[in-house]
Amino acid sequence: MTAIAILHKDEILKRAAKGDKIADIGKTYNVSHAAISKQLLKDLEWVEARMSGALARIEHWEEEVEAINAGSSQVELGRAKEMLSHSRWRAEREFPSQWGGAKININVTNKVEMSEALDTVAGELLDQIAS
Repeated sequence: MTAIAILHKDEILKRAAKGDKIADIGKTYNVSHAAISKQLLKDLEWVEARMSGALARIEHWEEEVEAINAGSSQVELGRAKEMLSHSRWRAEREFPSQWGGAKININVTNKVEMSEALDTVAGELLDQIAS
């Protein structure tokens, strides 16, 4: 079953890069999307094709939103906007380094010497007593 992903790799990669869903590609060969993904998971060409496909889907739905005009229904506009949002969300989750979902970690270390802290507190207490 997984040999299909290797035998038809070029066609699968082309379709993935165009934005075709992996499930639809699998149906063409009577295999599950998992059978294709599992076989090609570590293939850099597969990752690149999927990234291209994600961009193709985003661009498709951007064009759909831009094509909405005064004669279009609210349902068409809503669907196009929702699909664009979903395409962007999915691209962020699948390829965070490409679409800005990368996490940024900031570590702040604030070291205070104990004698410094005690001197400050002691000084404040003496000021309060003197007042």
